[in-house]
Amino acid sequence: MPLIFANPAGLWALLGIPMILLIHFLQRESKKIPVSTLFLLDALDRESVKGRRFERLLPSVPLWLQLLGVLLFAWLLSEPRWTTNQSVQRIVLVLDNTASMEAFREALSESLDRELPRLTRFVDSTEFTVLESSISGATLYRGTSIPELREALESWRPGSGGHSFEQSIRVGRGIAGSEGILILVTDHPDVRLPYGALRLSVGRPIDNVGFTGWRVDDEIGKKVWSATLRNYSKIPQTRSWFLGSEGHRTEARPVELAAGATLTLKGEFPEGSDRVTLLLTPDRFTRDDRLDLLTPSPKALLVSRTNDPDIEPVMTGLIASLENIFQARAEETPDFWFASYDP
Repeated sequence: MPLIFANPAGLWALLGIPMILLIHFLQRESKKIPVSTLFLLDALDRESVKGRRFERLLPSVPLWLQLLGVLLFAWLLSEPRWTTNQSVQRIVLVLDNTASMEAFREALSESLDRELPRLTRFVDSTEFTVLESSISGATLYRGTSIPELREALESWRPGSGGHSFEQSIRVGRGIAGSEGILILVTDHPDVRLPYGALRLSVGRPIDNVGFTGWRVDDEIGKKVWSATLRNYSKIPQTRSWFLGSEGHRTEARPVELAAGATLTLKGEFPEGSDRVTLLLTPDRFTRDDRLDLLTPSPKALLVSRTNDPDIEPVMTGLIASLENIFQARAEETPDFWFASYDP
């Protein structure tokens, strides 16, 4: 029946034992009181003659009670668990599904390879459940095999915006139960962890340069694109970018950005093309290294109207005042209906 500690950090409380022994080694200095005779005095244990210096340890009831208290305190803090070969342990992993985790998928795999065997070595069977932290809370894996869990995570692509983890952690605690292990895997070190969840941190500061915005303007009959590039790093960065369109691409052009700087790139759409792709030399976070641009075009709206002769002139004038509005044919489904009603 192996013994494991759910909270091994609680064993640090055992450092109180040498502190107590140190206090008892440093005994008080004996007081000298001249007396005429000793036969009326009770025999007393000898105290320190030299004062606050290391001398022999004098066993006493307070000493043993204090040592016992430290041992009991460390035992309770470390949360001991007795297991058997038939024990089943539940481990629930809640994966931070924000887009920034894309840069640390490799670090996630390394962390799981290191931590999961350590958590399962004292039990015969472990049930794993892997959840996403997003509102949908998709279940990525449920089973007992670490290799299968790793394989299931190969196709995981985090892409959500910032969100609260509380709901997914609450669901995870319901699956793990009161005795199970609940772990939030995240690259955010300052997340509050309710419901007794543990944190597995896989993130670290990285250098990142990416596109942050774009627009398309019409200048003298030509479609001109503008794209904003930003350096999120604390040090200057050098990147190269190029333009791709219909299977062709321009030569790479270097660009330098100071720490935290923003730069605007600008160019024209190629002749006869209504879409281009801006590409940046990739870094650890690749989601903002590509920008697809499309020339905007107004949507044609189909309308249907009543044939009431009393309002026909009004309808005709109203429709004529709107851009890109066309009369729907009989076989077409209109986007708007103009109808009259006489109460």
